[in-house]
Amino acid sequence: MGWKDKIKGAGFTWIHIVPSVRAALRCKKAGIDVIVASGHEGGFHTSWEPVHSMILLPAVVEAVSDNDTLVCGAGGFCDGKTLAAAMVLGADGVLMGTRFLATQESDFHPMWKASVVEAGDRAMCPTSF
Repeated sequence: MGWKDKIKGAGFTWIHIVPSVRAALRCKKAGIDVIVASGHEGGFHTSWEPVHSMILLPAVVEAVSDNDTLVCGAGGFCDGKTLAAAMVLGADGVLMGTRFLATQESDFHPMWKASVVEAGDRAMCPTSF
């Protein structure tokens, strides 16, 4: 029994984050339901290739999107404007992680939450405190 049978047999939607069109094509072949194209600016799943979401997302959409395979963007999407941009690029939606890290509901440590809020638009979150 392969992963597809285990995941879909249990009633789950199979989602996978990819850093390239090549990886997206492999996911499509495997039967993954939602492929998330995450560019180099992605948070805790940074792509090893320096391809940014605005380049990667439309390329993945063109390569794999159809009625059976949804494509979402990740990496740099943080509000309604960037969601709209992803939709214009052909995406079915976006995945936002860092955006929600600092919310009251998040169980991340307060020092991580504070570092995200204090980072602003030109800073990186510190890796050590």
